[in-house]
This record gives sequence, structure tokens and C-alpha cells, in this order.
Amino acid sequence: MPLPLGDCAGRYTEEARQAGLEGTVVLDIVVGEDGWVRDVMILKGLGHGLSEAAVRALKACRFTPGERDGEPVAVRVPRFKVVFALRKPK
Repeated sequence: MPLPLGDCAGRYTEEARQAGLEGTVVLDIVVGEDGWVRDVMILKGLGHGLSEAAVRALKACRFTPGERDGEPVAVRVPRFKVVFALRKPK
């Protein structure tokens, strides 16, 4: 199963930050043989641009490719989650 190489977190939109919106975007993705996300389907989204921010984050994130018989292959990753949580002031 492909694993993210680095942080694949979405960036908050200013609209979502001002609304205090937190939650999780759930997506089905396909990670290609090259480790880049090529297909994304939103299963559960969030408003204020956060669903779109999650898609942009995943398309910019590299993954380890899936393998079959030692060769890289495209793999569907069901229910991949991108969590949006506001940091609380210290």
C-alpha cells in the first residue's frame, strides 16, 4: 500500500479559519506507478474551500508507489483522510 512521503496536510483557507471550521475530508485516491496522485474522488467534504484544499495537497504530495511482484503499479487507496484542525492559541 502506498505511503505518503512527507506531510500531505491541506492548507486552511482564510474563510474556513474565520468560520472556525474543523473536520476531516475523506477521499478515494489512485497513486500512480510514479508515486504521484492521479485520480481523486471526494467521499466526504468540508465547506469553505477545505475539500478543494485537500485535493490540492494530495496532488502535490508524493507517495511510495504500490508494488506487485517487485514492480511499481498504480494502486487505489480508499478512504484516505486529510484532517483540518485549528491550532489553539497558547
